[in-house]
Amino acid sequence: MNRLLRVRSLAALACDLRTAACTASTKAFVILDGTLLPIDRIAADRPFYSGKHEKHGMNVQIITDPAGRLVWASPALSGAVRYIKAARTHGIIDALEEAGVECWADKGYRGAGGTVRLPYWGRWETLSTGSRLSTARMQGSLRSSSRPWPPSRPAGSCASCDVPRLASPAWFRPSSPCI
Repeated sequence: MNRLLRVRSLAALACDLRTAACTASTKAFVILDGTLLPIDRIAADRPFYSGKHEKHGMNVQIITDPAGRLVWASPALSGAVRYIKAARTHGIIDALEEAGVECWADKGYRGAGGTVRLPYWGRWETLSTGSRLSTARMQGSLRSSSRPWPPSRPAGSCASCDVPRLASPAWFRPSSPCI
């Protein structure tokens, strides 16, 4: 019962999205990001499974100021909802556009429109399929060339080596004892 009263008290103090957008309009810009709050599995767990994070959870959209301080947090949606859909469901994009607030978001909000700005997509998204395949092959050959040769024996152990073990350098040791 006590916990319920605390949650209701906090909910009463929280502002709605329109008030948060007015507060955000006093900032140079805001940052929009989503997060998945992990939950225990429930009987109807399919709507709560996030393929991106590969776990069950609730999707919450967060608006912060440039210093990272919380301006607004959305009500939770099921984890299967993508970030862009969650932002549209809550009306975040429209509210920020009405308030004239410039907003920065990650690539999960591609196609949001309004005042939402995204990072540069990068070269990978503009490459043709053939170029992507050749790049992947080249990266694979680079990885294989860095493997040790001759390959070590699966049952081999360095414990039986005659090479003396070196003490770890001073910069690698912790500065205080672990308690």
